[in-house]
Amino acid sequence: FYEEILNNEVQLAEWKRLYGVDADSVETLKEEKYLVLDTKFFDREFKDRLLETFDDLDEAIDGVLVKSENFGALNLMQERYGEQVKCIYIDPPYNTGGNDFLYKDSYRNSSWMTMLHDRITLLGRLMRQDGVFFSSIDDKDDENRVSHRLMQLTEDIFGKKNYLDNLIWVKNTTHNDAKTFSHNHEYILSFAKNRDQAAEEHTMFRQNKPGFSEVMELVHRLQPHYPSIEEIEKSLRELYRKKSEAYKESVLAQGLEWNDETKRNDPWKGIKQYKYAEYRLEDGTWVDEKEAKEKKAKIWIYRESDPSWPNASSLTAEHKDTNSDDYRFYHPIHPVTGRPCPAPKTGWRWRQHPNPNKSDTLSFEELDKKHLIAYGKDEKKIPQIKRF
Repeated sequence: FYEEILNNEVQLAEWKRLYGVDADSVETLKEEKYLVLDTKFFDREFKDRLLETFDDLDEAIDGVLVKSENFGALNLMQERYGEQVKCIYIDPPYNTGGNDFLYKDSYRNSSWMTMLHDRITLLGRLMRQDGVFFSSIDDKDDENRVSHRLMQLTEDIFGKKNYLDNLIWVKNTTHNDAKTFSHNHEYILSFAKNRDQAAEEHTMFRQNKPGFSEVMELVHRLQPHYPSIEEIEKSLRELYRKKSEAYKESVLAQGLEWNDETKRNDPWKGIKQYKYAEYRLEDGTWVDEKEAKEKKAKIWIYRESDPSWPNASSLTAEHKDTNSDDYRFYHPIHPVTGRPCPAPKTGWRWRQHPNPNKSDTLSFEELDKKHLIAYGKDEKKIPQIKRF
């Protein structure tokens, strides 16, 4: 296709105008591999031949740019991208009364809310169950504050239980001439399609610990080979050992002592707790390592965490009553030895059996069924909860 492209003066002129690129040779085209070819400059026969070179066009495309009125674009995307989008951010008109851009910002209240409701409803249909939605808004218009209106609207679409937070975005107030309080911030409303499923994604709302990218790089390197759990955990230990040695060398090279304080300052201290591995599907379903390759399971890394009731003084009489469904000092059976395991001194965080009246209440049995409980090699160790 290179010669045909080089003979298309209109395409070459557009590249020059948009990107400042003079595509005057095949070598230049090969070097500028991110130039966007606009097929409107070519005939149908060229387009057909170009499309024939792709075995799977959807797989080859890593992004879609739509230039359109947004309501029309969102309707167009429904069939192809329905329930596939993980994150959506919008910056809608703030309903301030200005008309200095494409959309009529003078829509007031009901008309403005109708416009947003129609579009956000369509956005919601594009979202995956674990997807999240963010929208900017502010209340700088003293005569027409709208953040609460947008909150009511998005709550109506996504549901109260899927509200995440109202993030505060602090802005520069140097030129603000407010006569009372200065409006130095905007809001970013955030909702999930399904809050419970979004929260299960362990990287969704957490800042990565130092070393996270290196651990993930190791996982990506191991993943295609589907190694045993023992091999994965051995590789993790080796990575942590090398990083510990490198950190110690850097401390000594600075003329510092290798003592308890410098050991505590190891930036990898937190990530080193994540030394266990297992296989799970994308939705979190546990998979036996022998079936991992067949089911195309992914390597998940986790640490063990304390399952104790956080505050002994807040334990109620029901928590201590052996006849109560909310009893917290039960002794789960070890899956290998068949003997009872000890309970934490302050009791368990969860009741033992599911609550038939509250399906969203966690129980030890449900966590165990999902393989989220980490047992010791025998019944002497208090079972721990897995944190990914």
